[in-house]
Amino acid sequence: MPSYKYILLGLVFFALLLLYRWIPSRKVWALFSLTLLFAGAAAFWSFPPPPPPKMTEAERAEIHQQQEIFTAWYDEHKKNITQLDYNWQQYHNILESFKEGAIDIQTAYVRLRALTEDAKRTRDAVEAHIPPLALIGINYDLCAAVRQKTLAYADAQQQAISRTRNAADPAQLLTRDPAEQSRILEDTMIRESPPGLFLADEISTLRDNLTIPPEKDE
Repeated sequence: MPSYKYILLGLVFFALLLLYRWIPSRKVWALFSLTLLFAGAAAFWSFPPPPPPKMTEAERAEIHQQQEIFTAWYDEHKKNITQLDYNWQQYHNILESFKEGAIDIQTAYVRLRALTEDAKRTRDAVEAHIPPLALIGINYDLCAAVRQKTLAYADAQQQAISRTRNAADPAQLLTRDPAEQSRILEDTMIRESPPGLFLADEISTLRDNLTIPPEKDE
């Protein structure tokens, strides 16, 4: 059924049509119409929107259950993100230590080789940590998007570390000058570094979906 707003609006237009035939002066009709339209518009917007229907106990229980499922999954996912951040910090620490002369190219290569294995393990952990099927509809889709973005980032990070390791291989370097070697590694890092990992939109939408709105007492 149409709301009272639209019934009121229809009555206003119907009254204007009748008055157009009854009032001989078009100026008077125009002024009266404007007055009636302004009054109708004010009344139209003065009606408060209908309150949203209250949640049933079953709906509340379902949201609580979804909250628990998501929280358990996301807590584990955050551990993988923390490990990705740690790997990337270690990567930069190795390059910086070599640039400053704190380690030689052989040590840098050995550390990058070990870090490549760590990056692969982290990437595999992200891939294996799929969203639980118990998440419903859009909540599952959003978690899947979070995982996919993180996996793409982990892939790019592993590739950057791996290619920098290859560039640091003493057997393959064409120069023995540490400054030139450092420049080669930095160039590889700049070229291969992945863009940032941005998950704020998906996580914000998930938190909104899994928050029970406050309800006022009648």
